[in-house]
Amino acid sequence: MKKRFLSILTVFLMLIMAFPAMAALQDMQAQVFRWSGNYNADGSPGLSTATTGITYKVLAKGSNTAETLYAYNSRGLSSKTNPVTKTVFATDKAVQFRVDPTDSTTDRYVDLIVTDTVGGYSTVVKNFDKYTHTIVIDERPNLPHHGVIWFSGTTTNAVSTGVIFDKYTTISKVGLEVVTTLSGQTIKIGLSEDSTGYINQELLTTAGFITTSGASTGTYLGSGTAYQWYNQGHTLTSGTSTLYYGVSSTTGTPDGFIHYWFTRVR
Repeated sequence: MKKRFLSILTVFLMLIMAFPAMAALQDMQAQVFRWSGNYNADGSPGLSTATTGITYKVLAKGSNTAETLYAYNSRGLSSKTNPVTKTVFATDKAVQFRVDPTDSTTDRYVDLIVTDTVGGYSTVVKNFDKYTHTIVIDERPNLPHHGVIWFSGTTTNAVSTGVIFDKYTTISKVGLEVVTTLSGQTIKIGLSEDSTGYINQELLTTAGFITTSGASTGTYLGSGTAYQWYNQGHTLTSGTSTLYYGVSSTTGTPDGFIHYWFTRVR
C-alpha cells in the first residue's frame, strides 16, 4: 500500500511540474455590438449584436506583437490563428480565445484591434482581460471614423483585406504603419478596380508610421502631391468597394497595419 501511495504521489508531482506554464492560460470572451447612433426609449444606446463580419487581432499589451492563441474553453491546446478571421468569428459568435498574456506586470491583459469588415469600422480595446465581456463598435453615419486592418505581404497579387466600404463613404486619408520591414520593397493600397488608388508603391524599409510622399500618394487622394488635410478625399458612389493591397516581392513577409479615415456621408 505504501509503495502504491508513493507511486501516486510521484505521478501527481510530475503532473504539477509538467504544467507550470499552463497556470497562466486564461479564457477570454466578449460579445461584440454595433452602435449606429440610435437610442432606446430609456435613453440608452440602441446596440445591435454582431454575429458576422467581425475580424480581430490579439496583441501583447502595449505592443504590436501578436499573441499566441488557443481554442476557447478547451481541455487541449488547439491552436487558434491570430488574427481571427470573420469566418471563425461567425462560428464563435463572439470574440473568444485562450491565451497566456505577455504582460510582464500582471500577466493579465492583452490589447485588441476589432474591425467590422462591413463598412470598415474599428475599435481598439486596451487592457482587455477575462473580466471584459462587452465590445462596442461606433458605426454612426455623418461622423469621421478611423479604421485599421492588418497586412502581411506574401504575394505580389492584390490581396483583399476583407474590408468593404459602403456606398456614399468618403475616404479622406489612408496611412501605413510598418511593423516588419522588407528592404527595397513596396506596397500599394487601393480598391479592387484600382490597386494603387490610395497608396502607390510606398517603401516598406522603415518601421513605424509612414509619411506618404507625393509620388506615393494614389490617384484617389491627389497623385503627385503630398497629402493635405484639406483634400476633399474620395467618395464611393457606385455600390460597395473592397480595400486591397499588394507588395512588390515574395522574398519576405513584411507586415503592419493599414489605417484609413472615412465618413459615411449618407
